[in-house]
Amino acid sequence: MAKYEPVKGDYAGGAVRIAEQFLRGNIGYPEVNLKLAGEEANASRDHDANTKALIHQMVKIIANHASPYVPKGNGFNPIQLPQDVMAKIANDITPIMQQLSTLQTNNVAKAKAISKAEKRLMAEM
Repeated sequence: MAKYEPVKGDYAGGAVRIAEQFLRGNIGYPEVNLKLAGEEANASRDHDANTKALIHQMVKIIANHASPYVPKGNGFNPIQLPQDVMAKIANDITPIMQQLSTLQTNNVAKAKAISKAEKRLMAEM
């Protein structure tokens, strides 16, 4: 989701921002998992296995905590999770968010280096 990525292609940063929005209550469940799954798919497409694996862990953690509160046949209708469940989710995904933040720093630096190289190549043409 490009609007969550600080730099185009920074799927780790996008996932962190989506998780932050979820923990603040700005994005509900299951929307958070749909957005995270999009970032995971993009990371997979770009062959970023570490980012993909970490995002997948977050999706599974959120889904596992939320599953007892999702009524059968609910589809993609948003549900409000209890505060204690949100606290457990926050506790479980915060270390993953920290790992993704580290990857984000590396991804942003790599994207900037690629961007500079592309600009140099374009100038030489």
